[in-house]
Amino acid sequence: MNVNYNDHYHPLLLKQVPSGARAARAAGGGPWYRQVDVREVRLPEARYDFISCIASLHHMPFDSVLTLRKALAPGGVLAVLGLYPIRSAADAVWAFPAMSLLKVNRLLSRRHSAPSVQIPMVWPPPLTYAETRRESARLLPGSTLRRLLFWRYLLVYRAQ
Repeated sequence: MNVNYNDHYHPLLLKQVPSGARAARAAGGGPWYRQVDVREVRLPEARYDFISCIASLHHMPFDSVLTLRKALAPGGVLAVLGLYPIRSAADAVWAFPAMSLLKVNRLLSRRHSAPSVQIPMVWPPPLTYAETRRESARLLPGSTLRRLLFWRYLLVYRAQ
């Protein structure tokens, strides 16, 4: 059984949506969402109240956040659920609970003949957590970065 750890963090991302955020409206009047490659499309400046990236930023140059920052309306929020590799002692300490949960799951799965959780192979994140912290402080002043379980982080930037 494959588990998508990103799904676990969707409620946390939704908590970052600013109150009063306006949804763009489609022709039928319902909310309108865009899924685009920010490296290939020109986003309108100061337009969006909320932009999220879910396990995608590590697939592009980190400075792509500048394009997203410019697209935020005043008071808008950029929320990034990102991944980092385990390369430091602090990374290993944070990875321990997740690895322990996976081990317990595998043991229980064998006992009950249920399929065990498999970690899917993913694109390796190029920036360490520390590098992500430095780059986000440089490119998104005032942003916050928080470690999460399962090699994830939450980066939140609020446009002034």
